[in-house]
Amino acid sequence: MENLFTDLLESRIGGNFLKKTGKTLNTDSKKTKSVVDQALPFLLGALAKNTSTNQGANSLSNALKKDHDGSIFNNLDQLISSPENSVGSNILKHVFAGNSRSEAETYISRKNGINTKEVGKMFQILAPIVMGGLGKMQKEKKINPEQLAGILKIAAKKLDKNSILALVAKFIDKNGDGDIKDDLLTMSKSWIFRKFRK
Repeated sequence: MENLFTDLLESRIGGNFLKKTGKTLNTDSKKTKSVVDQALPFLLGALAKNTSTNQGANSLSNALKKDHDGSIFNNLDQLISSPENSVGSNILKHVFAGNSRSEAETYISRKNGINTKEVGKMFQILAPIVMGGLGKMQKEKKINPEQLAGILKIAAKKLDKNSILALVAKFIDKNGDGDIKDDLLTMSKSWIFRKFRK
């Protein structure tokens, strides 16, 4: 099952995708591939951490059923050319907590000599593709929330060619104690404060 997901992703982010995305990011295909190879494990790793609890896995499953059925694959050209107008930003708000997205973008930017704004566009492009792939599989293969969590965890490891997953854990576990429960609680309190301050 996990191989089906990674095969689906890799089939969608091949040469033609890299060429078109490179134009949007103003980079060549080689550098674009490097950014993809680093951004994708960040995204999958963060999703895997989010689904490590039953509540997180169920939330993702419900989101897929509601908004992500794989139809995004019929509009990839539009997604690639105008990522800022896609659902990517909203997805990323749910995937990355705190400053973890900006830290990931900064890391990838420095590694590849590309502006953080362009890295952000890549995340906006990849997020709907990942969610679309998961939603398509969930619908066709009748995948349950627990299976989703396993698929994400294994896929993240398989596509992690640059030891990115260790950084994902580091960015989420802000106090460096190896336990994300207290960090998630802090993030939750911060979200509640912002919610009621509006």
